[in-house]
Amino acid sequence: TPDPDFAPNPEAKPEEEPAPAEEPAPVEEPAPAEEPAPAEEPAPAEEPAPAEEPAPVEEPAPAEEPAPVEEPAPETKTAVDPETGCEYTFNEKGIPVAPEGMVIRYKWSFLGRLIQSDATVKYRYMILRRTLLAYKKMRSNVSWNFDSYFIGRKQIVKMKIRGKTLVAYFPIDPKEMEGTKYVGEDASKIARYKAVPFAYRINGARKLKYALELIEKVAEAAPDNAPEYIDKSQVGAAIPFESFDELYLKEYVKIGGFLPVTRSSSAVDADDDDDEPVNGQDSAVEDDDEDDGILTASAAEVKKEEFNFTPGKR
Repeated sequence: TPDPDFAPNPEAKPEEEPAPAEEPAPVEEPAPAEEPAPAEEPAPAEEPAPAEEPAPVEEPAPAEEPAPVEEPAPETKTAVDPETGCEYTFNEKGIPVAPEGMVIRYKWSFLGRLIQSDATVKYRYMILRRTLLAYKKMRSNVSWNFDSYFIGRKQIVKMKIRGKTLVAYFPIDPKEMEGTKYVGEDASKIARYKAVPFAYRINGARKLKYALELIEKVAEAAPDNAPEYIDKSQVGAAIPFESFDELYLKEYVKIGGFLPVTRSSSAVDADDDDDEPVNGQDSAVEDDDEDDGILTASAAEVKKEEFNFTPGKR
């Protein structure tokens, strides 16, 4: 049943439908903002003009070096031979130079000759020396001309080098050796050998063996100790070679006199036959065999420094 409260009113006019709402006019989009014009880059600053370099200062002209002062030439050392009155000079090494027309004769010490000997002579000498020093009371006296050996006051042997040969002088009467295998020379007419008149040249292996026998004969006994062994290859180190200049400066060689060039350079003393020239000069030797300035050493002392000794200087 219709609700009377809601019954239609016949007089009532029908409600007008509202007019449709007008669509709003489209909003105009704002015009895009104009981009600002790019700022003008400032004009690059002008670089300052480079400063003008100062004009180079003229260097003063170098002072002229004084002319070198000429050093006076070194004075030439001279000397006069007292025997002949011959004046001679020395070279820059201190070695004498003979005047024109002359040659120098030299006196050689025992050690000077030994040092310049060949290996064979040195080897034979070393064997004899070590055999002699194997005797307990043996002592060695080395003078300018000799290497002498003593037991007490008894002289056993005296050795020197004549030319290129080792010679041993024994206190034996040469007449006792006649007709034996010990073929030597009689040196008794020379005063310095009167105590050791039997000269025995050791110029071979057999002669070396015989010399060792003669040592035992004079010592009247064999060595107390076995001789220290030495190989022939060791003698170069034991007794190194030295030049004539080195020997002269060490006073192992000295001036013995002067000879004119016209004279035979082989002229030698009656007891020396070394006529080999040294450095173009005559090396003939005046024998001067006095045993002065002797350096004495016991066998033990000598073995410590086998050849570190100096002969007596005259």
